Amino acid sequence: MELQGVNVTRLSAVLAHIAKHPGQWDQNTLYSTSTGARCFASWTVSLAGDDLHRWLARTEPTTIIYHRAATLLGLTTTQSRALFRYACTPLGEHPTLAEFRARITQFTGIEFPDASDR
Repeated sequence: MELQGVNVTRLSAVLAHIAKHPGQWDQNTLYSTSTGARCFASWTVSLAGDDLHRWLARTEPTTIIYHRAATLLGLTTTQSRALFRYACTPLGEHPTLAEFRARITQFTGIEFPDASDR
């Protein structure tokens, strides 16, 4: 399903994966070699079947992964920046999944239910 160019199905799949595996989500890192945790953009790329390690080996992997994830999700540059860079606060706090879901709703107008609501 797509709405306003946004790939709702893919966004839902990434959110569902993170909800089922919260310990594998760290919005402050592309990929942790010690834990396997990764940010939303990296999960988007991985769950789409792309070889994340191929992208990580490139020059400026953050830019490349963010661009690839934005393309997969059908996000504009403004939307992808609002989402992928939503991580570190001045206090270094990590957003909760509920806060992250609210951020997606804020810029897409699409509400994604909490996986525990199902």
